[in-house]
Amino acid sequence: MRVVTMVMVTKEDSNFQNLRWVGLARGLDEFRPVLTHLNVTDNAMVCTDGHRLHIVRGEPGIEIGFYIFKKFGKTEIWLEKSDEKIMYPDYERALGKPDIKKAISVSNNVESAFADITRLMKKGSLDHHYLDDILSADVTFKINFKGDEEPIHFFSGKDTINKYEAVLMPRAKSR
Repeated sequence: MRVVTMVMVTKEDSNFQNLRWVGLARGLDEFRPVLTHLNVTDNAMVCTDGHRLHIVRGEPGIEIGFYIFKKFGKTEIWLEKSDEKIMYPDYERALGKPDIKKAISVSNNVESAFADITRLMKKGSLDHHYLDDILSADVTFKINFKGDEEPIHFFSGKDTINKYEAVLMPRAKSR
């Protein structure tokens, strides 16, 4: 007999916004389960669809393990704990260490950040929907941008309870 563990998180729960933001980066391809699952560790929640990665560091508020999003709404989220053995991507390696000295603060240097981001969107290197998802978190981000061919690293300041991080991978150039 299989026991199914379901978790419901409502808008009133303190963890709802964190879970909703992380879940925006989940994959939707059911044939690639590693990209459709929420990874909960003892100090983080992580989702990736292979093109972007969202992580919220801090107390996750739910049991460690892998979860499938059963409902992803604006007022409630339903998760089912997965019993699959999943080899999750090494997200720490994908995040790397941001060069904080060269990071652009979105709130302090908006013009420069906007110019770089706009240029990338025009070139097709950055999907504006992904950017919208990242900026939907109610935090100020710093952006570490090393070049057109490199991942763009977004990270929140130390003034937040939970630390938000996101990585957008550059799109492959069409041949």
